[in-house]
Amino acid sequence: WGFIGGKPHYRDVERIGTDRNIIGTDLDPVFQTQLRGIHSYRFDVPEGDYELTLLFAETDIRQQAMERSFDVFLNGCKVLESFCPAVQYGVEQAVSIRWDVSVENKGLSVDFVSRKGETILNGIVLRKVY
Repeated sequence: WGFIGGKPHYRDVERIGTDRNIIGTDLDPVFQTQLRGIHSYRFDVPEGDYELTLLFAETDIRQQAMERSFDVFLNGCKVLESFCPAVQYGVEQAVSIRWDVSVENKGLSVDFVSRKGETILNGIVLRKVY
């Protein structure tokens, strides 16, 4: 379980994340940090129904952020295609995307495949639905 690939984004040598205000959330610290270049996230969970929420906020204000694009797969099924948070939602904007997921015997994998630039992930929430 946990993430595969990726590295924390540092704003300088000692500080992780950004100190910028993230619009649309009261949870700035969650959205101010991110993994860049993440390949996947794995959950070893029992069979059942879950809600999965991915949290994104483009914190890079350079032009390359506008060109970042990646796909997201849940257990091999594409759920986001050519996702570019900066273009679709704006820079420094909190984005939460939720799916209902049924997990069978293999657990849950969330895969990030770059189309251009590095993939990003600011947070992830998995909640069992009873």
